[in-house]
Amino acid sequence: MTMRCAVPALLLSLLPSASYAQQATCKLQAVEKKLTGAPLTTFMQKCQDDVQKACEQLASARHLEEPAKTLFINNCAKAFVG
Repeated sequence: MTMRCAVPALLLSLLPSASYAQQATCKLQAVEKKLTGAPLTTFMQKCQDDVQKACEQLASARHLEEPAKTLFINNCAKAFVG
């Protein structure tokens, strides 16, 4: 595999899977539920925790090593929190 093909393939492998892409972000879910105040804060914290765990599991399933693992987890979490 040439370097020209390897870099895009690596970048594509770091993107979240399609099943995750179909889910609404935490912020969008909060808006849909019309949450405000303390319920919003509680919901966002739980959602962020769930997203972080899911992204960590996905990174482990892809056998990513540092620093790619940390980069993937941060980008994944940012994408799904919103």
